[in-house]
Amino acid sequence: MSQNNIFELEVEKLGKICRFTLSVQGKRISSQELDYPLSLKRSYQEWQQAYLNCYCKFHHSRGKVITSGSFSTPTPDREKVLRDAEAQLLSDFHRWLRSEQLHAIRDEISHAAFYPTNSEGQWVEVFLTCKNPELERLPWEAWEINTKLSAPGTKSIRIAHVPRNLHYAPVAPLRRKARVLAILGD
Repeated sequence: MSQNNIFELEVEKLGKICRFTLSVQGKRISSQELDYPLSLKRSYQEWQQAYLNCYCKFHHSRGKVITSGSFSTPTPDREKVLRDAEAQLLSDFHRWLRSEQLHAIRDEISHAAFYPTNSEGQWVEVFLTCKNPELERLPWEAWEINTKLSAPGTKSIRIAHVPRNLHYAPVAPLRRKARVLAILGD
C-alpha cells in the first residue's frame, strides 16, 4: 500500500478546545482547533447512563452459569431510551465533526479516496490517536468523513484506533551466529 493512503490523525483536548493534527509519513499536513461542545459531553453521559440502566441488572450474573431461576431481558422501555440516547450521541458527534474548521482535514482524506493515485490497495487508512480518555470513548468508527464516496473506483476509508502510549521505536533485527545442535547417541 502506498504511503499516500495512510494518514495519522492526532486529537488532543486542551481545556475546552480540541486540536486535530493530520500527518502523512510524519509530516504534518494540517492542524485545526475546534471547540469541544458541552452537548456532546452531555449526550455521552446520557447514553452511558441509559446503557447502564438497560444492562446493569445482568452484572451480578456475568460469567456465571445459571442453573435455575428465571432470566429476563431488558424491558422495551429501557431499550428505547438506550436507542434514543445513542441516536442523540451520534447526532451530536456528527454535527461536531462536520464543522467548518475540520473541512481541510476531511477534504485531504476524502481527496485520497476519491482521486486514487497509482497505488495499490482499496483502502485509505486513518490511524487515530486520542490524547484524552474522554475523546477515546467517542464512536470514531462512525465518523462519516465523506458521504459522497459512492462512485466506482473510489476507495473506502478505514479508521483505526492507535493507543496513546504506543511509541514507534525502530526495532533492530537480531543478527546472531548460526548454531548447530548435534545429538549423538549409541
